[in-house]
Amino acid sequence: MKPLKCSLRFKTNLAILITFFSIALLFSAIHQPMRNRHFRTMTEKIELVLDTLVQRDQAPLGNEIFDGNIRAMAIRIKAMMEVKGMLAISVFDATGALLIQESRNPAIYDLTRLKGDPGIRQKRWGNTDTLTYLRAISVIGEPLGWIRICYSLEDIKKNQRYTNRIVAGLLASILIVMLAVLNLILSRTILRPITILRDAMEQVGRLRYQKRVHIESRDEVGDLAASFNRMSRDLDRFHREIQTRQEETNQVRLFLKNIIDAMPSVLVGINRDQGITHWNLQAEKITGFSPDRARGMAVHKIFAWKGFPAAIIEKSLREKKIRQQTKIPVTINGTPRFMDMTVYPLESTGKTDAVIRMDDVTDHVRMEEMVIQSEKMLSVGELAAGMAHEINNPLAGVLQNAAVIKNRLTGDLPANHKAATACRTTLPTIRSYMEHRQIFSLLDHVHHAGTRAADIVTDMLSFSRKGEGSFSFHQLNRLLDETLNLVSSDYNLTKHFDFKQILIQREYEASLPQIPCDKGKLQQVFLNILQNGAHAMAENPEKTSPDRFILRAKACPGTLQVEIEDNGPGISPDQCKRIFEPFFTTKPVGTGTGLGLSVSYFIITKTHNGSMEVASVPGKGTNFIIRLPIQQEEL
Repeated sequence: MKPLKCSLRFKTNLAILITFFSIALLFSAIHQPMRNRHFRTMTEKIELVLDTLVQRDQAPLGNEIFDGNIRAMAIRIKAMMEVKGMLAISVFDATGALLIQESRNPAIYDLTRLKGDPGIRQKRWGNTDTLTYLRAISVIGEPLGWIRICYSLEDIKKNQRYTNRIVAGLLASILIVMLAVLNLILSRTILRPITILRDAMEQVGRLRYQKRVHIESRDEVGDLAASFNRMSRDLDRFHREIQTRQEETNQVRLFLKNIIDAMPSVLVGINRDQGITHWNLQAEKITGFSPDRARGMAVHKIFAWKGFPAAIIEKSLREKKIRQQTKIPVTINGTPRFMDMTVYPLESTGKTDAVIRMDDVTDHVRMEEMVIQSEKMLSVGELAAGMAHEINNPLAGVLQNAAVIKNRLTGDLPANHKAATACRTTLPTIRSYMEHRQIFSLLDHVHHAGTRAADIVTDMLSFSRKGEGSFSFHQLNRLLDETLNLVSSDYNLTKHFDFKQILIQREYEASLPQIPCDKGKLQQVFLNILQNGAHAMAENPEKTSPDRFILRAKACPGTLQVEIEDNGPGISPDQCKRIFEPFFTTKPVGTGTGLGLSVSYFIITKTHNGSMEVASVPGKGTNFIIRLPIQQEEL
């Protein structure tokens, strides 16, 4: 139970009342004996008066008793009743028989019977305090009778009550004046200053540290007010310093939070139980969990990725050592990614916490693979160039020897006739035999095939030759035809695929202008698209018409547009959205790298400031649309 609250004024007044009543009791204890002594003094005076009265009338009253003169006694007693305070007088004979009684109220003051010993005693009759006086009446030493007088003490009591009322009134007046004066002094010197201090302290309790009190008294209360003012000034100064430091702390905290949120890495703070304590913006972007939602959750429940290495977190916390794992293959929302993860254990206040840093290195890994693939392609290109050079020499010999053979068989030269005569035949006979056996036709086929092979080798050397990245002017239709010559040799016995069997439909606009471009890189783009389309058409099990490419080239405002369309199986809309992503491929594992179209997209958009799009209808085919500016900003 909450104790009852009492004000200082109440306590002070209560103390004054207790003190006053203590003084009153002490005064009463002192006054009561004095009052009793005064009462006895007054009683003795009354007894003296009564003694004097009886002594004066004793002799006559004794004679009247002796004579039995009741009438005289009655007159005498009535005279005695005239004395103020007399209530009743009775006269008895020597035997105690009542001779006469005079009473102001016989029903109350009954003195008909003689009782008690002579003397005076206090007795209460009805509501009146009285003195009963009994004395023997004797004459010359001979007892003749008795007289009993009842005398009222009411006047004495009234005087005492009056005196008591005066004393009580005086004490009450003293109490009231004391209470008023002390309350006034208490209010002005203690209560009001304390109330002001209390209100000021309440203001300070509400963080209003500028509050001051103005108390001019030169006593302990004034010292208390001065101490309060010093305290409030110190609190105000400390509060301002704390606010300044808090603002600085908040700015530093915000600055650090902005730094952490600006980092591309995922930063997660965890406790010993692997519950999340800190969460940066990159973590929210990757997982979709806000910091408030993630805080307190177990880290493995949020990063529930396939391949997430939760074991190294537990190991790092247990061993209190930094643990790192790189190029971790994980699956996020169905997309394969690569992550580097480092766990940094922290020792603070006896608790083991840790910071987890995760970096998405997918692009880096893919770039490494792209570099490796580019190195492989470069090596293959250099190997192809070397092979082309090696093939070119015997091929030139074949063509040259075939021309010499035909010249020696058909030429009308003296050496030819001389050789025929030496063989006992004639040159016409030899020609007739050759024509009959179609030798000349076979020689023409050898020459044609050799010439075509030489053209292919020349195109291969031109394609595989390292360029310097410089632009020169070329016609796109001629680049397309040269690329067709290269890809026409593509043949796969396993898949029964032969590019020569594909129908080529050319729709070139006449008089196309030359545009600045990197010839080798554009041919690489065309080659990737043609090879991908040819392989897709060859693997289409639901084909209803022969495989076909439609090559279009036309001029548009400010650009030249090239379209390469096939009638293969087509690409789904979801695959169209990702077709230019690095390492994305629709081919089975091990048959494609997923780099061809991403590199092609980079060549068109970044190197040539153009655009590259794909339009496809599943089951009907795919169309790649390339737009290249007629004029480049920088040549």
